[in-house]
Amino acid sequence: MRPGSVLVNTARASVVREADLDRALRDPGSGPWHAAVDVFEAEGAGFASPLRDNPHCTLSPHAAGMTRSAMEEASRRLVAEFVRYVEENGVASARPR
Repeated sequence: MRPGSVLVNTARASVVREADLDRALRDPGSGPWHAAVDVFEAEGAGFASPLRDNPHCTLSPHAAGMTRSAMEEASRRLVAEFVRYVEENGVASARPR
């Protein structure tokens, strides 16, 4: 990439190696000036990206497809699965009275 450019990776973690991007961002003459990333090699509790303390990188959680209606539907499905589990496993008082 040209010096001073900005890289945005919201596709897949495998598109850009995090360690290589971290090194490039720390060397002002090597290429990108800044990066924005929302996909990582390790996510969740195992998050350990080398980009996490890079001042030239903006990190955010990957939230593709999380429209209001998608979040509402996910919530409905979660509650339905919880009720199904409780009913199938004989747990008392799963539904509010």
